Amino acid sequence: MLQAVSLLKNGETLIGMRGDISQAIGGNMDLLAFLPPGREAGGKFISMVYSEARRKRKRSVFLAPDEDIPWIQSVIVETRGKENGREGIMALPDRLIRCQEEDVPVIISDLIHHCMQAGNINGCPLQSGFDLDLYRDIKSSGGNLIPDMEEELREKGMCPSRVAMDIAMESEVIVAGYGFLFNEDPDDTLSLIEKGGRELLLAVHDPSALLEYLSERFRYRWEAGEPCPALEDNDTLSEGERKGMEILVELFSRMAGVTDPKKQISRSLLVASFRERVEKAGLRITLSGLRAALRRALGEGRTSSVTERKNLKRIELMLGLWMDHYSGVSRVRRDTEEGNFLEVSLIDNQVICQPLMERFSSTILFGDTLYPHNVFMNSFGIRPEKAMNRSYSNEEMLSGTTLVSLGNVDLSYKHRNESTYGKIVENIKRITETTPGLSVCIFPSHFLLQQVMDSMMEHSFDRTLLVEDRGMGRDERRSLLLGLRDSGDAVALGVQGGTIARAVLDGSLEPDSVVMIGMHLRPPDPAVDQMKLHLQKRYGPSTGHVMTILMPAVWGVVRMVNALSSTGRSNLLVLMDRRYQDRRVLECMPRSYRIRLLRDEREFDGDRLLASEVPV
Repeated sequence: MLQAVSLLKNGETLIGMRGDISQAIGGNMDLLAFLPPGREAGGKFISMVYSEARRKRKRSVFLAPDEDIPWIQSVIVETRGKENGREGIMALPDRLIRCQEEDVPVIISDLIHHCMQAGNINGCPLQSGFDLDLYRDIKSSGGNLIPDMEEELREKGMCPSRVAMDIAMESEVIVAGYGFLFNEDPDDTLSLIEKGGRELLLAVHDPSALLEYLSERFRYRWEAGEPCPALEDNDTLSEGERKGMEILVELFSRMAGVTDPKKQISRSLLVASFRERVEKAGLRITLSGLRAALRRALGEGRTSSVTERKNLKRIELMLGLWMDHYSGVSRVRRDTEEGNFLEVSLIDNQVICQPLMERFSSTILFGDTLYPHNVFMNSFGIRPEKAMNRSYSNEEMLSGTTLVSLGNVDLSYKHRNESTYGKIVENIKRITETTPGLSVCIFPSHFLLQQVMDSMMEHSFDRTLLVEDRGMGRDERRSLLLGLRDSGDAVALGVQGGTIARAVLDGSLEPDSVVMIGMHLRPPDPAVDQMKLHLQKRYGPSTGHVMTILMPAVWGVVRMVNALSSTGRSNLLVLMDRRYQDRRVLECMPRSYRIRLLRDEREFDGDRLLASEVPV
């Protein structure tokens, strides 16, 4: 494994970047690149990756969050020059258009899996006509015209989803959402885009967001009492296979409905229970045989509707993950207001990522949250001997943002009490008294926010407060943000993932100081506990704890740093929790961060901190 480097000058950064990208793509290596915040460095990196891939005659697949797809596409268009324009570039955001069969959104992975009907790819049932001139117009636009031309396409008998995928198959560059490849059946997609004999390069922007996407995407639920999908119109399953699926669904429903938390949910229990029920019914089918039948039904595309296909796929995936990747999957029961559920979710991302990434000649992960490198190598299954780890920085990085850790409170659950809440109020008073302008305080939960507000009433907090309430409507949220922008020296109280926090992260609100109160950790959850145990067994207690518990909290800090530093204004970010000063947490922070560690609120002086008069 090639070690990380730090390049401090802009010129050196660009030279080093270009050389590393060339070495990775030319040598079929995997590059993990931590970049300075902001789109300037990211744009230069994307341009270099595209140019080098083109020089090496490799097709490129860029994956990113939907909101970043237009930016990446524009960078590549600008790199190509005006003569080439958008032709040869296909942009496929995760949510594209609506399905012709049913009024449901089309997700990128559905372009093949239900709209194009895998197994019947060359004969899309919804494509009855073809207009070559219209196809060429759309292709030269990089596919941008598809959403605006749905009606015209349908009038000419052209399936919009099929047109999008056909253009992608012929494109030199595909810029897509994560779901384009990181879905339940990536082999179908890869089998299409691999045509033509050219090697493929995979470039993933913001891999921390991809890890969060995977945790949501590969989570499947079955509600207690949920019926088996109707299969009357499906002639690919035999009568015995249909009855076998009904038995499986009944077992899922029973497991979801059990209220005793000590009751076992295991592979052996599922196998034994299924075998017992099948023998009693006089059937001759195993779980592996049933799964093969489900795959056949899905692959031949004879299911009657999009909804039915989705339900069948959910059953097949729950069964497949449970049986094939037992230790890398959590199985928990959920007792919610909506009902009781059996939930099967992926807790080891290597299961999905490693075989997929190895299909590409090189994989490049890049972004301003990609640190520390070993966490991402473990998560994606990147082999050390093939990895190049790089950290790039420049002279202006974080020049306007001062990062402070105030460690006089511990907000772990066992230390939360009236005394702690009072100390938080004293800290906020000290921060706002010595720091001019708008201050935003972000809490991990509404409960903690309310406890601190109650303590403020007792401590005669005299600054103007603007508070984000639970369950605010759209108009209320809009009014809150408008009030914040004209509030002067007010103090705003919000929660992680709430309206105020999102406004700071997307740049629509530019406070003078942000206080992140408490470590924003995942709440206690049996699936998280199973993930932690699995990763600790695989990578050791310390690394497993970092990957499961600490990294999501650190990513939240890094994203806030990036948002504040991109404003170009002088501002403060205060981390208020003793745990932020723990050695393991500090080691997860990018090395370029210069964090002032304070033990007492009396050491805090916003004016002096902003003037860099307090040593690191």
